[in-house]
Amino acid sequence: MEELITSYGINYKDLQHLLTTTNSIVAGSTALYLYLKQNQIDSSWKPNDIDIWVEDTDEIVLQNGSYNQRGNMYLFANLLISSGYNLSREFEQKDHYEEFIQKIKHILSFVHPNGQKVQIIVITQQYLLEYIISHFDLSICISWWNAHTETFETFYPELTLRNKCVIMKTPNNYKDRLEIRVEKYKQRGFIMTEAPPPFKNKIDPRASLSTSSLKDQMAFDVWNYEDINSVTFLENSYWNILFFVSGQFQAFHREHLVTFMKKRSTLLPTIGYVYDTPHNQSIAKYALDMLSFSDYSIFELVTEYTVSHHHHTKTLHSLKCYTVSEWETKTPGTECSAPLAPLAPLAPALAPALAPAPAPLEDDSVLDLVQLINQELYPNGFPPELVNVQQPPRDPIQNNIENNLVNDPQEEELQDILSLLLIQ
Repeated sequence: MEELITSYGINYKDLQHLLTTTNSIVAGSTALYLYLKQNQIDSSWKPNDIDIWVEDTDEIVLQNGSYNQRGNMYLFANLLISSGYNLSREFEQKDHYEEFIQKIKHILSFVHPNGQKVQIIVITQQYLLEYIISHFDLSICISWWNAHTETFETFYPELTLRNKCVIMKTPNNYKDRLEIRVEKYKQRGFIMTEAPPPFKNKIDPRASLSTSSLKDQMAFDVWNYEDINSVTFLENSYWNILFFVSGQFQAFHREHLVTFMKKRSTLLPTIGYVYDTPHNQSIAKYALDMLSFSDYSIFELVTEYTVSHHHHTKTLHSLKCYTVSEWETKTPGTECSAPLAPLAPLAPALAPALAPAPAPLEDDSVLDLVQLINQELYPNGFPPELVNVQQPPRDPIQNNIENNLVNDPQEEELQDILSLLLIQ
């Protein structure tokens, strides 16, 4: 930064002092260029100017009195003028920022006799970094210089370092200008991509993909029904993940998979809700949640046990979660165990020694039990809308989803309610 500022004919220490003592920040394409250079990434392009974003503050000036505080705009303008810059008439009217970005009060464009330009952009908001994140259209341009630590930072470092850019959702409506800017940065070597999914701790950087053991591995893309290269698939998007099952890789788009599994849930007694993959592998809710976040890229399914419920057979799996680097050492960063298996029934030979077998319930006893359940479920009386409910058919009906014979839906609903009571 010091080399650049000096090349602009500005005293580096004076500018740094202003940035650290006022609510101001250098952000935009210049900060992006220097961020890449800071990380030893050479760029074929160079920025055209320096943008300094400052908060609009009061002048509070009394020339011959004791008041002397000057507003941010005056302080930076004075520094530039003393450095040989002139206020340009060319940008006196609305500039490209002012036309499209909200809360901008002034834009002052200064030009040096050697042709170098510096813009002071005055906005009516205190939290400048929050403002920039909310209003900048391209993620790579959400780059800034931290004058306190003298380092450059960016919003999506994992993407920016791989020359990838996200088109941000902003309150501005300027489609034509956005298309021009997208094309401009494509010519500079950036690739437009989708925003990465959220993360709980830290997004998996996937920095070692090209040298990992995955580079020669193929994965089966379940949605498109084809074999693809694992590294290429993971490099395309942070939404792409790999499942490792029975010695083979399966490729999924994270959001599509989670949405699919949420529609295939089953409530199991004493276990709770489980969710099925396209290949009918069941995992618990907290394991499904891990798939939604970008902390991990590779997930290993491990078979634990099988249970039956309402004529459905579910095979429960634990889930091991790996970053790319953790996969190399086969050391999972997180393990989501399968829920505890339900207790098996006592063997018939042992049962008499522990407790006498209960006598079968007569019809009256069954009715009494039903009444007892109803009293527990409806302490304020039986709902009137359920009093005259038609009795369900005695024969089992066909489940259209899995083509299995199941009990009637009202009986399943009662069983699921009892299952929840058992879980609680």
